[in-house]
Amino acid sequence: MRFTEVISDISSANKLLEKGEKVVINHKTDSDDNIYYLNTGMRVSVDPEEMLIKGDHIINTTKDFLDIIKPVNFGDSQWLVRSRTTGKQYLAFMEDKTWLNLYQTGQLPVITAKYCMIAIIRIDAFKTKRKTEIKRAEILRVISVISSDEVQNELF
Repeated sequence: MRFTEVISDISSANKLLEKGEKVVINHKTDSDDNIYYLNTGMRVSVDPEEMLIKGDHIINTTKDFLDIIKPVNFGDSQWLVRSRTTGKQYLAFMEDKTWLNLYQTGQLPVITAKYCMIAIIRIDAFKTKRKTEIKRAEILRVISVISSDEVQNELF
């Protein structure tokens, strides 16, 4: 919260300046002469407490049913997936390296739109009143990849 208090203090100080006044901060060291010019027009109309985003940090590990929108056939980039449970689309790191190696070496069939991945995932998210923002997602373990028809039976 300290940062928001400093911004508020600068805004309050700016309100006390006369028109045309400037604020210059000079910081000399042995090797440098640093000069900083503050924006004296900056104003903040909210309290420092209101500048902070209020919400909850959530880390959840769960079994999920994922539509694979963009698999990674080479390397370790993030997979683009859509959760059938929540409907959310997000990027996820594939942490099941054994399964990934089998998939990328052709020992498992290519995942297309007619398949669904059942996996254990971990979601690191920030939830506010308005939305839930996923900060990091990981596919920890692939349980299986099945046809979309089988998924309907397993979901119900």
